[in-house]
Parts: sequence; C-alpha cells; structure tokens
Amino acid sequence: MVWLLALVALAALAIYGLNGRRLTDTERDRYARFEEFARNVPGVLYQFRIDPQGTMGFPFVSERIESLTGCTAGAVMADAEVIFSRIHGDDRAAVFKAIEDSKEALETFEVTFRLEHVKHGTRWLEASSTPSRSDDGTLTWHGYLEDVTEERATQDRLEQADKVFEVMREGILIADESHQIVRINPALERMLGYSSEELRGKTPAMLYSSRDRDAAYQDILNALDAGAGRWQGDVQMQRRDGSAIDIDCFVARIRNEAMGTVRHISVLHDISERPSYQQRLERLASFDVLTGLPNRRLLSDRLDQAIAQSQRTGEVFAVCMLDLDDFKPVNDRFGHEAGDQVLKAVGERLGDTLRGEDTVARVGGDEFVIVIRHYKRDPVVFDRILNALAGPIELDASQATVEVRGSLGVSLFEPTTPLNGDQLLRQADQAAYRVKSRGGHDYLFFSGPDTK
Repeated sequence: MVWLLALVALAALAIYGLNGRRLTDTERDRYARFEEFARNVPGVLYQFRIDPQGTMGFPFVSERIESLTGCTAGAVMADAEVIFSRIHGDDRAAVFKAIEDSKEALETFEVTFRLEHVKHGTRWLEASSTPSRSDDGTLTWHGYLEDVTEERATQDRLEQADKVFEVMREGILIADESHQIVRINPALERMLGYSSEELRGKTPAMLYSSRDRDAAYQDILNALDAGAGRWQGDVQMQRRDGSAIDIDCFVARIRNEAMGTVRHISVLHDISERPSYQQRLERLASFDVLTGLPNRRLLSDRLDQAIAQSQRTGEVFAVCMLDLDDFKPVNDRFGHEAGDQVLKAVGERLGDTLRGEDTVARVGGDEFVIVIRHYKRDPVVFDRILNALAGPIELDASQATVEVRGSLGVSLFEPTTPLNGDQLLRQADQAAYRVKSRGGHDYLFFSGPDTK
C-alpha cells in the first residue's frame, strides 16, 4: 500500500534525526522523490504517535491535509486537536475506539468518519494505518487518509435505489444486453410466483403466455435492439402455476456510458383487477361516501326507472323528502364526526325499515330521499319511517347519546298526471319544509304550492 512507501521514507528521516548526520546524495534523492510523491497522491500520508504518557500527535502529515480538511499540515503537526476537534460529534467515539482497539491488538487501524471542513462543510474521510511499538512503548501509526465523500454519496444513492427496488408495488425485471434476466424484485416474485434465483440467466420469453410469446415479445425485442429503445403496452404473462395474468408493461434500454454496460428495465403492473377498479370508480360516482346510500345521481336514475314502470303498469309510487330535526345541535355540541355518525345511523335505520325494492338516498347534508314503490295509499309506512328514527344514538368519541327526529314531505306519482323526477323532488321538499315550519316530527302530502 502507498503508506508503506511513506513509512520507508519517514524511517530514513527518523534515523537522520536521531544520529544527527547529514543525508547522503542518495538519501536526499529519495527524500525529494518522497516529497513529490506525497504532494501528488490523492490523499494524505501521515504518522500518528502516542507516547507512553498518552500524549497524541502527528509527527508528519503531508501537505494535502489542507485540501481535505482546510487545516494546514503545520497546524496539525503542532497540535493534534486541530484535527480531532473537527471530527463530527456523532463519530468521535468510533474514531477513538478504533484507535484504542488498534493500540491494544497492534492491528491495522481502519475507520470512516465525518469531518467538518473549514470551508466545505461536512466531508466523509477514510483513514487506514498500521501500528508499530518502539522499545520505550511509543506507538506509531503509518497511514493514509482520503476523502470518500463522493463514494459515500454514490453508495447512498445505490442503497436508496435498492430499497426502492425492494419496496416498489410494481414488478421490476432487470435483464442484461443479451436479454438474460439479472434480477427481479419481490413484487414481481409475488406476482408471478418465481424467485429471482430461479429466473436468473433465463430470458423473459418464458414468462409470456403462449398468446404473446411470439408476437408481443418479438415486438419488444425489436423496439429495444433496433428501435426507440423502449416499448409500452398490455401483455399476458404466465405465472409459475400456469395461470395467466394481464400486465401493463413498460420496458426501456438503459446504457451506462461510464461502465459501457446495457440493461433492459421492465416495469410491470398487474391490471387483472382493472374491471373491479372500474366498478369501484362507478360506485364512487353513484353512492354517498359517508353512508353508502345512493347519491343524487343514482337517485335520478331510480326515479326515471320508477316513472317508466309506473307509466307501463299504472302503479302509484311515493317520493319522500326527509329532513332531520334537531341535527344542527349535535354538530354544534359534539362536532362534525359525531354528526357523521348520526347520519350513518339514520341511513342504516331507514334501510332496515324499507323493502328491497324501495330506495333510500342521501342527497346532501341531513336530507334523505325515500322512493316507495307500489304505494298502496296506506300512510302507515310514513309513521314507520318516522318511528325508525326514534331511539338514542350512541356517540363513540364522546360516549354520549343523542336523538334526532324527522320532517317528512311526500309527493305521489300518478300516471294520469305525469311528472318528472325533479318535479317530484321539489314537491316533496316543499311539503317537508311546511312540516318543519310546524314543529317537525310529522309527515305531510304535497297538495299544491300552498300545501296545508
């Protein structure tokens, strides 16, 4: 190692200092070459010494110490604390422990630590040195110090990239220039049922179903080797157990100019559940998020269906607007989370009260709409709706109970006097408003603009 060369030269200097004789021409030539060597190596050559009294010092430090630390060689040799004081607080203990371990075992001292550069802030340094013990017990290390900040940054980036590779939900496949698999990530292992070790050295062709193994896979190879260097599309792959899986596939050719290597990176997303995802989107568009009841959009469709059937069959159906009484005080006293809990409880009670062919919808705030199909002109159903609201509702957060009531406005659809859905809702809303103005907890049929 380079510090061994330094040791030879430093030993010559030590001998000269001990016997006081002049250097020979050969020794001066060696010393001149050592000085040139020390100035031009990328790092710092140094001697570190601990005498029998425990005093630490640097008998020699090459001039490059200033570029690595911002401290001059003279300052460091005059006082070792110049360097030690700049070691990062979190790393000082590790550095001194490494010195102590090397001292006790007379083994190579090796440590990587952070140091606060006078001008450039935190830098990562790596020190390595070999100890020797003299007859009087003095320990001297002959070593080499280098700046590894960029290497550490590169290592950190590689480690971060590796962590991303491990935790990505999408499958990732890495292949070499000849399209042989180098590695797959855990997500793809779970997706396809193969381990990375099983696939290493094989071509991705084996992962494609018979449907896409020839056409789609060949298109991918052509795009990577002779085309734009990337390909994207949907393909069908085959799991280890033989079952098929639909995949959204993106493949790119990546060249490392510095290393002269080529990798093909595939990012694979399982789209076999895409239909259910579409169903979830449709549900969000048609149902109230809080209560799970149909929203205004789905209610409109249900009203159109009821109107069409009524016109065919001559049946009468009822549209009810339910406006909760005593709901605002719940929000004001216990907060909106309590209010949401009350709305969900009301939705559940209404759903339990009505038949499967009827519709309960939440159209906003504390307003619910109920569509009662095949209405037999028996108002007892409206009493049943209002009574369903009765009874305490326990609030989870405050461990309190509340009660709400309702004002119910009713509009009837008669095939002989057809109305559209919006008109039915407006009539029911007017009737509910009139009930509420009379004190609530009752129902009222719409009988005209001046409903009595």
